[in-house]
Amino acid sequence: MNKKFTSMMSVLMVAASLAACGRAAAGEGAENGNNAAGEHAPDGEAEARTGASVTEDANAFVENFGPKGWWIGAATRDLELDRDFVVEGDFWDKNDEANDHKRKIALYTQDDNHNVLERFTLTAPRLVIKSPNTVVSKGIVRGDIYVEAKGFSLDDATVEGNIIFASQEFKDSANLDDGHVNGDVKVEEA
Repeated sequence: MNKKFTSMMSVLMVAASLAACGRAAAGEGAENGNNAAGEHAPDGEAEARTGASVTEDANAFVENFGPKGWWIGAATRDLELDRDFVVEGDFWDKNDEANDHKRKIALYTQDDNHNVLERFTLTAPRLVIKSPNTVVSKGIVRGDIYVEAKGFSLDDATVEGNIIFASQEFKDSANLDDGHVNGDVKVEEA
């Protein structure tokens, strides 16, 4: 019972912490034009969402990293996909256009002091990175990663597969120093 309660509390704290990250820089809700709930913009066009997406559903996780998704998404358990996972769209750190571009794939839970409680594995045939400055954080990616954007990085993460860059420029802009790759890191220009 106590372990189950602790796990539930850690998931709730991660959700609150990640949501606060997005809102702290961007402000709250409709008064500044941000759409924290991901509803449709007044003209009927969907807009990018503020805050964070926290989910245990693999399909929802993939959708959250589409061009109209979230700048940050967190898994709450191991996720397994039978199709490619594509991260695309222009997003900014803390969802603030004054900041650098950024996408964060968070494969962990944390407590209110940001201590990692659990790490998760994302399994997919291919993870395709098309958003600039995408970071895989504190978990495991099982499958190959194809990088088609600048600034890819690993933050205390492990890749059980290869990392293939679409150009030398993308490889040169990457930071893999804070991670571990159990395969090859190479460039395969088209």
